[in-house]
Amino acid sequence: MTDGIAAMVRQLQQRCVDWGVYWRAPDAHGVNLTHAQAVELLRDVLGVEVEIADRIEAALNADPTIPDGWKLVPVEPTDDMLVSGTEAWMQVRKERHAYEDAVEATSVYRAMLNAAPRSGEAKPSRLNPQFCEHER
Repeated sequence: MTDGIAAMVRQLQQRCVDWGVYWRAPDAHGVNLTHAQAVELLRDVLGVEVEIADRIEAALNADPTIPDGWKLVPVEPTDDMLVSGTEAWMQVRKERHAYEDAVEATSVYRAMLNAAPRSGEAKPSRLNPQFCEHER
């Protein structure tokens, strides 16, 4: 979807350039405009499209808003998330012999989310290669 929006912005920008060239041409309705005048005229003629393009570009460049209580996490769990989830699962199993799966899953999920990296954060892996029997 982002690619489609970016393509639309480029298309609108090109349309503005095309219109600017048209209005700067000496024979365009007998008007010879400077670049600044052509841009101003474009804003009047294509005002809505320019405003939409400006808003789209601003939205594309803005940081995503994350609601309170939410966290962006990797699609694939990191090694640290796997270790934290496994440790939480093992702790629950050690403390209670007959726990419901949903309770176990919740504690594992929370541990993995707490171990998820923040944006741009890199942490050394806590994953023990001997712990995994197969390659991910």
